[in-house]
Amino acid sequence: MALGEDTKAQSNFERALKLDPGDSEIHNNYGWFLCERSPEKMDIAIDHFMVALRDPLYETRHVAYANAGKCELKRGHSTAASLYFGESLSLQPGYPPAQVGLIEMDFKAGKIAVAREKLSDFMQKYQPTARSLWLGIQLEQAIGNDKAADSYLFQLQKKFPDSSEARAVKEGGI
Repeated sequence: MALGEDTKAQSNFERALKLDPGDSEIHNNYGWFLCERSPEKMDIAIDHFMVALRDPLYETRHVAYANAGKCELKRGHSTAASLYFGESLSLQPGYPPAQVGLIEMDFKAGKIAVAREKLSDFMQKYQPTARSLWLGIQLEQAIGNDKAADSYLFQLQKKFPDSSEARAVKEGGI
């Protein structure tokens, strides 16, 4: 998946699930793969996250909840996304992907000032992620603060040059 070899990744995930259909980590990772690479299979991705979450021994449930939240946000289901991000944070307070997801929800809802304030707080407490920097670019562009947007862009390109967010910027996705 990380190498962009989606056909091989799909085949490997399917094989792994046949070998160990109860492995929560495989379900979570396969759900993420489907969410990222096959938007038309978002329902199936969510189903895989739910299989992982039903396992009471699954140690990284906060990750599966955050992944489900990101997928729901991607398809515009903000209520479900908010619930999943909240569950993630209840299990792992401060979990960066869930926090950034909630900030992105504020941005998409047009709450620019709230999102900027939350992002600023996030950046003071945690190391930036590719997604948080990408969101910072968008927020600053939304208010016309080109200097701050350029600062976020510089950090994104320097710290995460191979990220999907950096590629999106290069391809004009922002």
